[in-house]
Amino acid sequence: MMKSSLMRADKNTIAEHNLRNFEKPQIAQEYVDKTDITQAEIDILEQFRASYEGKRVLDVGVGGGRTTPWLAPSSKIYIGIDYSYSMVKRCRERFPKYCFEHADARDLSRFEPGQFDFVLFSSNGIDHVNHIDRLQILKEIARVLVQGGVYAFSSHNLDWALAHFLWHNIRRAVFFATPLQAAKELAHVGWSLVNYARHSHMQVWTDDYAILLDRGTHYALPIYHVKLSEQRRQLQEVGFDANAQLFSELPAKGYADRRPYSFYYVTRKL
Repeated sequence: MMKSSLMRADKNTIAEHNLRNFEKPQIAQEYVDKTDITQAEIDILEQFRASYEGKRVLDVGVGGGRTTPWLAPSSKIYIGIDYSYSMVKRCRERFPKYCFEHADARDLSRFEPGQFDFVLFSSNGIDHVNHIDRLQILKEIARVLVQGGVYAFSSHNLDWALAHFLWHNIRRAVFFATPLQAAKELAHVGWSLVNYARHSHMQVWTDDYAILLDRGTHYALPIYHVKLSEQRRQLQEVGFDANAQLFSELPAKGYADRRPYSFYYVTRKL
C-alpha cells in the first residue's frame, strides 16, 4: 500500500482541529440555517421507516438539528449528540422537548450495549477524524446498536475527490464572463493556497483512503475520503454487514461532473 510520509500527524490533530471550527458561533448558525434533507436521506428514511419509527434512535453529529424533525417525532426514544457544545446548545434551544447531549462519537461509554435500534451519522460527520478514530467510532456505534439494528451514515467518495484538485479552481477562473468575477474567484484561490500551505501537513494518502483538505472550506479542514471497497471492509471488521446499501449524494444541479461526491451507507449489525 502506498503511504505518505504525512501520516506522522498526531492521531488527535484532525479531530481537534475540526472541532475548533465547529465551536465557532457563526459556523453553528450556518448549521442551524440548514433545514433541508437530501434526496438520499429522503429515500433512506422512507425505505427504513420500520427501523426507527417507535424505536430507539441515536442521531450522531446532530449539528444544528437538521435531521431532528424527521426522526424525533416518530421515535420512541430520540437522543441527538455532537462533540461541538455550540451545536448542542443550539439544538437544545430549538427543540427543548427532545434530548441532546454533548458527546464524542469516539467514546459512547455513557450508553449501554444494544441501547439503540437505529443510528444516523449524517453530513459526512464521520469524515472529520483520522483513520484510527474512524475505526473507533465504528466500533462504538456497533456496540450501542442492538443486533439487527440499522446504521446509516454518509462519507466522502475518494474516487470523486481525486478528480477535483486545487488546479481546477484556478483553471475555472479563466472562464468567468467578467474580469470582476474572475478576480473574485482568483482571490478565493489565493486564500485557498494560503490555507493549503498552512494545513497540508495533516493530509494523508493511501491506496484505499485519504485525508484531504476540503475544497468547500477553502482547504481549511482536513476531511477523510474513502473508496467503497475499503469502507465495506471497515464495516465488516467491526461486525456490520459489509453489503451495505448505497445511496448516492450528487453535486448540485448545473455541475458538469455528476459522479457521487459522497455515499450514504446503510447497514445492519450482524
